[in-house]
Amino acid sequence: MEVINHYQEQYQAVSERDNPIVKAYRQKAWEKFNALNFPTLKMEDWKYTSTVALQKLPLSLAMGQQVVISQDQVNTHLLLPKAKYKIVTVDGIINNELSTLDQLPDGVAILEYSAMSPLEQEEHQKRLAPLHHQDGLTALNGALVNQGFSLKIDDQCEVTDAILLVHLVTQPMSGHFAGQFIKVGKGAKLTLIEQFMSLTQEPYLNSTVQLYAIEDNASFNYIKLQQEAEQGFHFSYTAIHQLQESYFHGSYFALSGQWARNTITNQLMGVGAQATINGMYHITHKSLQDFHTLIHHQVPDCTSSELFKGVLDGAGRAVFNGRILVDQDAQRTQSQQTNHNLILSDQAEVDTKPQLEIFADDVKCSHGTTIGQINEEQWFYLCARGIDKDAAKKMLVEGFVLEVAHQINDVDLRLTVETLLRENMNV
Repeated sequence: MEVINHYQEQYQAVSERDNPIVKAYRQKAWEKFNALNFPTLKMEDWKYTSTVALQKLPLSLAMGQQVVISQDQVNTHLLLPKAKYKIVTVDGIINNELSTLDQLPDGVAILEYSAMSPLEQEEHQKRLAPLHHQDGLTALNGALVNQGFSLKIDDQCEVTDAILLVHLVTQPMSGHFAGQFIKVGKGAKLTLIEQFMSLTQEPYLNSTVQLYAIEDNASFNYIKLQQEAEQGFHFSYTAIHQLQESYFHGSYFALSGQWARNTITNQLMGVGAQATINGMYHITHKSLQDFHTLIHHQVPDCTSSELFKGVLDGAGRAVFNGRILVDQDAQRTQSQQTNHNLILSDQAEVDTKPQLEIFADDVKCSHGTTIGQINEEQWFYLCARGIDKDAAKKMLVEGFVLEVAHQINDVDLRLTVETLLRENMNV
């Protein structure tokens, strides 16, 4: 009850600045949170992921940048420090000096939540409102949201260079509650890299609820790099809506942090839509990474592919729940889902649950999962050829995880991500 009272004070403070309509959306989310509370292990979707540690944190709403950060400080952490298009948020607020907003091409419009007019905030909240009623944590996001943006790509606009979106946390014991909306217009093309990082080693929470609207014949390539601090908490709920002949390729890399839950739902709503959702999680110490995915085939002639790989060390824990749902009208669906896990420690644990629910009769669908250790024969083979034991182990682990990066379409991005993964695999 104490933590509920704490967040109620935060909710009341942030809602005082709202216009009546936005306040009503926020109030509905708060009422939903009060009804649902924090998820518990008794709930099927949270059966293996405890929120007790998160509930113990008396987080305060982040209110924007509190420290001065130089470009050099930021660049040392960026995947693409020389990226042409950079959007850098510091404690939830876009930092113009660290960003290159003035270089964004014609046809690309970004609008920060704090800069939206009352009418624009209402529209933003209206889009995200259905997502805020999924569980207790999405409802809490809707009640406390004071950050985020909308990013819109005009019809037929092809963004030739990747946009790098960076979320940097500096405030300890801070809660960052963001709502994001990304629209890729008809025939448009977008590549977006999203990085989550921290300069504080104290606990904090990144909570994001977001909607991706991918219109007819649009293409959206997305890479997420979750590089939270050792004590960082991360919660993300993403809804993807794909229309006719649209294309989405998402690559999710959960590389660090104490606790993380990623829920990804993809609604294939237009004939001929294609979706690929790949991911990789690296678990060390006592950390937890949880991925819940849903790919919902609603119409005919759509394809989807899903590959998730996990490396578990220390006393860490991973959860993967992948669900593919094929409606009765979704004939000629092609869908494949795979989850492989490599266990490096006797104390590490993974709970994996692939699911297929098919109500159509003309489909090609498959799923599979494996949990295992390093192949002793391959390890012995490398050592027998003069390779150091530890180096041989590192080679085998790298070979296991790099398959996810290999599927990134852009060659330069693929090589850059592969380098990052090699650095991260400190086994």
